[in-house]
Amino acid sequence: DKLALTNMGYSLGSKALLLLFHSIILIGAGHGIGILLFLDITTLNGSYIDSISRNVLENYQARLAFTGLISILGKALIILSIFKHQSLLSKRLADIGQVFLTISFFILIIGDWSFLNLYILSAISGIPFFLYTIRIFYLKYWQ
Repeated sequence: DKLALTNMGYSLGSKALLLLFHSIILIGAGHGIGILLFLDITTLNGSYIDSISRNVLENYQARLAFTGLISILGKALIILSIFKHQSLLSKRLADIGQVFLTISFFILIIGDWSFLNLYILSAISGIPFFLYTIRIFYLKYWQ
């Protein structure tokens, strides 16, 4: 399977799909919805830097900046792993990046689902990312 894994780690196609699935997770921001990629861009822009809260138990809106920061770190590590030609370093960077992406997804969906539908929206739109993450870990460590 070309999109699964190579014997030296993740293939380019699997890294691209992982980044794509994570980038299209829906988020509620302000009075509308967007995709997680927009949050990454605004985090890079510095728009949210002053409002970063590391308390993962705060409300949905308060955690967006922290989610964006963790997300952009994970994506940067995966992109960096594409350009590293040492197989062990590339593999480790991709592993750590995938863990960061998974953590950012869980930070986004932790909350009172009966109170706010934003958690449900993010969780449902993140199903492809979560299933692909499970698939990669299964193929990499249990097969």
